[in-house]
Formats: sequence, structure tokens, C-alpha cells
Amino acid sequence: MAFTDTLHHRLDSIRPAIEALMRLGGTPGLSLAVVNGEDDNDVYYAGFGVRDVASGRPVDYNTRFPACSLAKAVSATAMGILIEDGRASSWDMLAKDAVPAFAKGARDTDLRDRTTLADLFSHRSGMSTAGALVGGSEGNVLVAAQEDMLRVVNEQSLLPERLGKYCYNSTAYDLCGAAIEELSSSSVAAFVDERIFQPLGMQRSSMEPPPRSGDGDDNTCTCYNVLDDGTPMRIPAARVGENGVGAASGGLWTCTRDLVSLYRAMLQDFHGANDTPLRGASRTTMKAHVTMSGHDQAYGLGWARTRLPNTLGQIGLNGRLLPGGMPTVGNGLQQRPLVIYHQGTLPGALACALLLPETNQVVVVLSNALALTDVPDWVVHLAVEELLRIPEKDRVDAMAYAQQSIAVNLAWYDGVQKGLAMASTEEKRTPLG
Repeated sequence: MAFTDTLHHRLDSIRPAIEALMRLGGTPGLSLAVVNGEDDNDVYYAGFGVRDVASGRPVDYNTRFPACSLAKAVSATAMGILIEDGRASSWDMLAKDAVPAFAKGARDTDLRDRTTLADLFSHRSGMSTAGALVGGSEGNVLVAAQEDMLRVVNEQSLLPERLGKYCYNSTAYDLCGAAIEELSSSSVAAFVDERIFQPLGMQRSSMEPPPRSGDGDDNTCTCYNVLDDGTPMRIPAARVGENGVGAASGGLWTCTRDLVSLYRAMLQDFHGANDTPLRGASRTTMKAHVTMSGHDQAYGLGWARTRLPNTLGQIGLNGRLLPGGMPTVGNGLQQRPLVIYHQGTLPGALACALLLPETNQVVVVLSNALALTDVPDWVVHLAVEELLRIPEKDRVDAMAYAQQSIAVNLAWYDGVQKGLAMASTEEKRTPLG
């Protein structure tokens, strides 16, 4: 039967569940895209809610959102292109040979002398982190320029207990960005635009934030954080990527329509196509490069990967909010499909992308709130279960898990308040001298 008669109808049937999750988490707007194979007609788009609460402007597939850490796979692809161009020797190239400022200024000589590009892009370098300087209060970048961020990178240490092990590190991605800039003689944003976005027709994508419009015009979302009663409160959009700072890690702004073009190209590239601008990079970025915690979980270069049945969401918020961990997806499956995915989090936004390479299927979700639960993560769960026709009895109760995660999330606020009050009292009692 045709796509529009089957999967389209089944995806429409989960709209009430998606809307309920949005209300529960406090998400004003969300954009969903689902790709079912290589046929251009087999794409399902759905906009939910509003991109701006005050104006009530709706979300559609061209609405531009912060895609947060979905930027990492784009940056890794950019480095793969540079390697294919011959401007970097290989993924085993030492970072110090790509970035002179790191070679000259790194405080920790062990970190300087052993860290490769692959180590950085796979989160296995063992580098300490200073991520709050990029994603600080309301997402404001607390470092003025990329050269200042390199000074921060140069002050990091090698942590032996993390060396060679997966430890998510956006500070390391600032060194990735510096390597792209040095090797391309261009900014991350300019190089990605020239070599990836423009060739793929991604006209609404950039690796830097758009001009400050603030009211959802130009079909760009307004960003929100959420109060404990689920009320979204407008905040300034995160400026990650401005002046190049954090661009490689989380600077991506895009829409679901553009991401469909990108992820289709990545899947074609992964399968060996020679007519994409990605030059074979996906065949390396989507490979396993380091083991993650949990059974059959790994991280590539800007991508996590596993095979179902298994848990998803290892990079998002929900796994940290659920005491028993994430639920298993895919119970009842006869095959064990490969899953490539990533998530993204910034003040005012959450995002999730999942690819099923063996069937050329894609699910993408962008949203405009740092919600009480990771709503895009749950929406991806719902959509994947429809794609794979998971039996009803084996499906994840996303609403129940979301409620559990919110309860834990709200308890954090009370814990922080009590901790601050206790620290304040103890400080008053501490004698001087």
C-alpha cells in the first residue's frame, strides 16, 4: 500500500500523544519529519503548536530552531571532507598538527602530544571540560571569540581515568572547530555552508545564530524555558556559534525540511554513493569509535549508535532523570536494526534525530523549549515504534516515563534551594581568620 495510506495515517494517529507530551513538558512548538525510504514522496511533515507564544505564529517544516548538538555530526562531516580533500592527513592526525595555537599553548603536554582528531570527535580524548562557558546563563556565550575559547581549551587537563573512554565533552569540540578553521582557512560556518548546506539546498541552515529578531518572524522560533507548573517563559535564544564560539559543538540552526535533505545525503553517503558532496565522510562518522555505557551502545564521530531492541536517548536529558534508566525500544522485533542517533540540549531548545540506515528511514524532531522532560526524545520513541510496527503490547509508555522524569526534575529544584540555604547558613557560622 502507498505511504500516504499506511504510515502517514499511523503517524497522524500519534498526534494526540505528541500534543499531550508537549502540554506535560511545557513545549510551545515542535516540528516533526519522518522519512520512509528513498522516495521523495515518502516524507511526513507535521508542525505542532506555535513558534512564538505571543504572536501565535504556527510551526511548519520551514520553521528554524536551534538544533543544539545535532551540530556535532555536521562538524564531523566537515572534517571528513577536509580529510578527503587532503587538507588533513587522516582522523589519526594529532590535533596539535592541525591547530598551531594548541601546539604552542596547551598546558598539559600529555594531552597535547597524544590527542588525535578522532579522539576529539568521539569524546574519548580524556580532556577536562569547561562547557558552562559556552552554554552559560540563558545560553549566553561567556567567551568573546574563538581565540579566547582556545585559551580555555589550552588550560584543560588530561584526566587519566577518562582517557580512551566515552565522556561527552563539548569543550573538546571547540578544538574540533578550531581544527576545521585552520585546515579550511575559513570559519566553521562559512566552510559548512559552502561544502554541505549550499550543495544540498539547505537554505535555512547555518552554524551560527540568526540575527536577533525575537518575535518568531522570518519563521524563526522564539525560545523558552519552562516553570515547574509547565508554563513556558520566553528567554533570549542561545548565542552558541556567535563569533565561532561553540559552532562545531552546538551552533546549528535549521529546520526539519533541511535536515531531511542532510540526513538523506548522509545515508546515501554511508551506503557508498559517489554523487553526494559529503565525499564518503559518513562511512567513518557513523562507525563505532568508542564504547558507551550499556549493552551494545557506541559513539562514532558526532553520532551515537546501537541495535534494537535496546535503549535510546543516551545523550538526552531523560536518561539522567529516570532512576531506572531509559526503557527498551523494539521488544518483539525479529531483526536487529542498526540505529544512528543524536540529541541536543540548550537553554530554550531540545532536538533529536534518529536514522535507520538499513531501511533509509529518518525521524527528526526540533522544539523551542528546554522542557520539564525531553519531549523530542519521547516523540522520536513514538515515531520509531510506528516506523517499525512495534506491537502495541511491546511499546514504551512514553507518557508514564515522561511523568516520572518530570517528578525527578522538579525535585532537583528543591534540592538546589536546600543546598544553597545550607551553604549560606554554614558560611555565616564560619569564623574569620
